[in-house]
Amino acid sequence: MVSTKPAKVFQDAIHGLIEVEPLMLQVIDTPEFQRLRNIKQLGPVYFVFPTCSHTRFEHSLGTYHLVSRLLRALQADVPCEAVRLNEAECSALKLAALCHDLGHGPFSHLWEYFMRSGGPKYEVVTHEKMSGRILRWIIQQNPDLAASISEAAIDLDLVCALIEANPSREQLKSLKEKSFIFELLSNSTNGMDADKWEYILRDSFYLGWGQGCSTLELERFLWFYRLVFHPPEASSDCGGEESCGSWHMSFRDSEIENVMRTFSQRLHLHRQVYSHKTSKAIAAMFLDILKELDSVMQLRELTLLAATSDDLAHLSAYLRLDDYAIWAMASNYMSLPPALAYKDDHKAVFARTANLCRRIQTRHLYTFIGCIYCVSSNAEPQQQQQQPQREPFPGEVKHICLGDASRSERPNSCESIAAKYAFNTMAFAMDSNQTIPIPRDDLGSREKILEEIYAELPEDSVVKRQQELRLIECQFRSNSTSSTPVFFFYKASGETFTFKQPLTSVISFKLYWNGGEGSNVKKVGEPPCLLEAFQRWRDAKLAAYTKMLHST
Repeated sequence: MVSTKPAKVFQDAIHGLIEVEPLMLQVIDTPEFQRLRNIKQLGPVYFVFPTCSHTRFEHSLGTYHLVSRLLRALQADVPCEAVRLNEAECSALKLAALCHDLGHGPFSHLWEYFMRSGGPKYEVVTHEKMSGRILRWIIQQNPDLAASISEAAIDLDLVCALIEANPSREQLKSLKEKSFIFELLSNSTNGMDADKWEYILRDSFYLGWGQGCSTLELERFLWFYRLVFHPPEASSDCGGEESCGSWHMSFRDSEIENVMRTFSQRLHLHRQVYSHKTSKAIAAMFLDILKELDSVMQLRELTLLAATSDDLAHLSAYLRLDDYAIWAMASNYMSLPPALAYKDDHKAVFARTANLCRRIQTRHLYTFIGCIYCVSSNAEPQQQQQQPQREPFPGEVKHICLGDASRSERPNSCESIAAKYAFNTMAFAMDSNQTIPIPRDDLGSREKILEEIYAELPEDSVVKRQQELRLIECQFRSNSTSSTPVFFFYKASGETFTFKQPLTSVISFKLYWNGGEGSNVKKVGEPPCLLEAFQRWRDAKLAAYTKMLHST
């Protein structure tokens, strides 16, 4: 029987009142969704910034709320009536927004790092794909919800594609001019979407950085973010057809700085919080905990089977994992089943995980030694250019909104504003003299880097084994897109233009020392010999790179 629950209102610290419709409540009121209450949004960052205790649960509600507000604005926009989303498409997008993080493992993105560190075999597992799989599981386990989904004519394949931001050609063909639906939740064109706005606002708020104008001007975004038809450029090869243009979510030209500032704020979060040296020290310790547990409980294999196997028992087991479950298993072997905890070969594993948990609690953390950066940019020229368009589908008709939409010259202010914030992007490592302008591949694997640094140590070093060193690799991109982001703008006159912002990639390597064999209660400082070895290795890399440049 289809649920007759009334809508429900949640009080939220960021958005105030969030009204959730009955169908979405049926999803929220399930153990699988409630599990998100036990997965912190920023994972181990909470151990450094204690007010960052917010979870994937409230972020999911907030993302649903922002998508709902965007849809209300779009549906009320009379000039765009010809490409208005129908009720089923709106419901699919809202369901995707609500469920886009269902698949996260314990400690959020740290779990994905843990999976990838197991080798290429595990790289197929992503939280986006897992989210779609869990949503289907929820519906399968709840007949009333399944009936509601069917009655609302929601296409689950579309929901999953929206979560993954990876539509098939068949889906794009079916949507025709409505392919802009993929720009609202997870925008692979330019990275401006409800998910990003929500986590930037929420993370900033719980860090004590305030919200609203101090981070990003959300209300201006929602007011000036509109669906606009962008005609093809005159130079485009459209075969004489006018249907090569397409509809895109677009910003008013007055919002260029607001858009660029969003990515500046994202950069600030990465530098000061997500990549904080102490946050990464604790992350390294949790990775060691997970690797120890994996040797006994096969956590990676369980996650892989949950994502790929037809046997849903694996998915059910995965859904029992959250932050608290991992901490309980790692810190107190008494919480484990006797058959697992009392095996002789397991006792040593759980003793090591319990020791690491106690070290985290007593702030006996891994010692930070140093950091290096590899900085690269695609340096693609900023020019007036439309994103490569898909082929027109049969029967597709050109529509005009906001007056006579035509290609316009990009305002001169674009370059100066973008340059201002592009400098901030490159400044990711500007406060360090340890920036190496070498392609990532030239440095070799993490194991090779550690081997080279360890080789620089003297024989009487306090670092007795290479296995005592930890190298945490993190990549930051100036945008979440995989290629050069293309931003779409419109003027009050109805003219449109696009703007491309070069994509910059910064890879950081943070080196830590675990304190040595049996390290548990005695705090240790930075070993001078290790600092010197790291410095010699870095200088050698820079010298080799400089020599190569001069020879060419």
